[in-house]
Amino acid sequence: RRRGSENRPSGSGRSTQWASPASSPPALLLHDVLDVGVPREAAELVSEMSALAAAAAPPSSRARPLSDPLTLLRFLNARERDLEAAWDMYRETVEWRSSFSIPRVMAAFGEGAAYHADGDLERDRSGAIAWTWTWKPQTREAKLLST
Repeated sequence: RRRGSENRPSGSGRSTQWASPASSPPALLLHDVLDVGVPREAAELVSEMSALAAAAAPPSSRARPLSDPLTLLRFLNARERDLEAAWDMYRETVEWRSSFSIPRVMAAFGEGAAYHADGDLERDRSGAIAWTWTWKPQTREAKLLST
């Protein structure tokens, strides 16, 4: 596989649904990606992956799960900065989180964080995640698994 911007995922053979750009959350601009500490040599790929995530977001989406620049960089690094492979990994992870009921699992094993059905954390008005989850098994099964 080729790496970089010339290798944009097309979604062919996949069930990816693309929303119209007007209804999607905005993609991260290159300067936004650089401002949070993404290395210059990876910034363009992170920005492109952000655009893919924005285009794939459902209409009127509140936020794209796992789409902050440093998390997108982790997906790219995990796939040796191969944009197509990183996009596949990202999409599969978001789909898995949506199907696995992260809010139920997190509530069984702890308390304090509010999750959406897609596994993304609640955010404040500025869009920042307020991480307050504490390990505290709640259900009998969680308590048994914790020992």
